[in-house]
Amino acid sequence: MSASLSQSEDHSLYRRRPSGRTAVTLSGTAEFIAEDSPERAELEWRILRRYHNSDEDAHRYQAWIAEQGPDALIAVSPERIIGWDFNG
Repeated sequence: MSASLSQSEDHSLYRRRPSGRTAVTLSGTAEFIAEDSPERAELEWRILRRYHNSDEDAHRYQAWIAEQGPDALIAVSPERIIGWDFNG
């Protein structure tokens, strides 16, 4: 499996960091976590809580995400990671 992710300018209410031009490429094994999987809710909450200052902020973001439509949760076990910072 190989995937590329890039970050671009985003004016979302939930973005707290300055935007940057960065990219990362991962090579390794990926596992889709089923939507009805018992571990999914716990994993999603741990991820949400890690990047928000309070439970309230995390719940607000979780509600906003739910309004956006279907999503996917993928657990990646990277074998190789390459990152680029184009900010100069």
